[in-house]
Amino acid sequence: MKSKVLHILALIGFLAACEANNVRELNIGPSILLLKPNGSDINFANASGDTISISLISNQHNQTELVPSGRLGNLGYDKILAENRNYVMQIDTPYYRFQYSFTTSLSGDNNESQVDQLSIAFSDAQGEFENQFSIFYESEVYQLDPNLVIYLDSLNLISQTYYDVYSPMNKSGDNRLFYYNVQNGIVGFINSDNEVFERIN
Repeated sequence: MKSKVLHILALIGFLAACEANNVRELNIGPSILLLKPNGSDINFANASGDTISISLISNQHNQTELVPSGRLGNLGYDKILAENRNYVMQIDTPYYRFQYSFTTSLSGDNNESQVDQLSIAFSDAQGEFENQFSIFYESEVYQLDPNLVIYLDSLNLISQTYYDVYSPMNKSGDNRLFYYNVQNGIVGFINSDNEVFERIN
């Protein structure tokens, strides 16, 4: 009887190990994480010379199940856990907030390719600007959707000039907008009152 119990326990352990082996963890790649906030304050100024500093107030890291159940293509995994990272840059008075959301997923006919994504959302006292800015990284290339993004070879909002700048396409008629480049991150924005701020550090 004792040997039968030990056999059953061993079988349960074996099945649990097999189940664990059918779980794959997808981690966000280091290339797109180069675009995350570095922890330093971002300083902005308006045309009147008033300055504000937006600080990193939150840094969260978790996993979500990419597919609730079933096999994924021909990969043979029962479950795939995808990494998520969220960084929030914010100032309370006046209220401005930039949320950086990093996610990863699988693409291709058989889910054989990994795609990493950064989405940036902007909010002010009037709420969240509905147009987000997204960058994808796949097959060692950064990609943007030309139907959702505007490219500017140079941008001069007040007195600073930035090059290779992107902004989300504003399809809502909202005054708000923000501008981004890969080297500096957020380089400027326009709030609900049509007030312009440009990055000064």
